[in-house]
Amino acid sequence: MAKFTLGDVVKKEKTGFGTVRAIFLSKEGAQMYAVEKGGSFDFVEENRLSRHEPTELMN
Repeated sequence: MAKFTLGDVVKKEKTGFGTVRAIFLSKEGAQMYAVEKGGSFDFVEENRLSRHEPTELMN
């Protein structure tokens, strides 16, 4: 089962944040994600992603 869902904002291991646009299995059976950032897509294995927790701004 997928750890993230469509529309989730995730942090990629080394290249910043992006939005999950597609979830699929690789030929080897690994869970993969299409992550959009700035109009382009990166195809990333699930273990290279972490959930982005937005920072709350204080008044």
